[in-house]
Amino acid sequence: MKKSIEKELQSLSGQFPDWDNVMRRYHIQIHENDGDISDKHVQTSIELHNIFEKILMLCSTYGDFKDTWNFPAKIKVYPFGQETIIESQKMGIMFFFGLYHSDMLLHSYLQHPLYIKNMPDEFWSHFIELQSLGDFHFLENAVPSSVEAHKIMKELKNTKSNIFQLIRNYVLLEIYQGGSIDLGSIEIKWPVTTPWEQIIKNGVKAFSRFYKINYMLYRMNYLHINRRKP
Repeated sequence: MKKSIEKELQSLSGQFPDWDNVMRRYHIQIHENDGDISDKHVQTSIELHNIFEKILMLCSTYGDFKDTWNFPAKIKVYPFGQETIIESQKMGIMFFFGLYHSDMLLHSYLQHPLYIKNMPDEFWSHFIELQSLGDFHFLENAVPSSVEAHKIMKELKNTKSNIFQLIRNYVLLEIYQGGSIDLGSIEIKWPVTTPWEQIIKNGVKAFSRFYKINYMLYRMNYLHINRRKP
């Protein structure tokens, strides 16, 4: 972790009690909500969005990315949570930081998964590193619909490995479904009781891994497109 982020955390530490108060108000209001959204709830939701936007600013700033980001960030609201969203202008890929029930999470879809077959060991090392930064998961989206693929999925279902699950789904989608374009996403979570300092430190590291995973796929797609140009 760079010294600069440590200094940033020191300057932010005085705001953490206020952030805790926002989180407490949000949980109280969301469970008191009977279908009508009050002005107080809207205000608290905006305050929470501002906190998440600040975290994403830190993530996108301290990763040494040669990229630009679409701040101010967008917001997406769910019945029991919300997400703040930024997009990489270089890759056109969105990164989400949010709250759902009792977890805070960082989330991104896997773009250009066709090129997973071309990825070196470095690509997979990022998945290993993510395991040490929080509750990390590959979240499947599309699944093969053929009878043959379902039989294989059943045989290989009970796995605790995110890497194995991702490769399994990728291979089956490519063979039986005609493509893996909607393969899924990657997500890392932390309990809401996790100290802000730890969430930010691990969030910055996890964001960098998310970015590198998607950049390696993006780069392979970019090279493939440009090789085909006359």
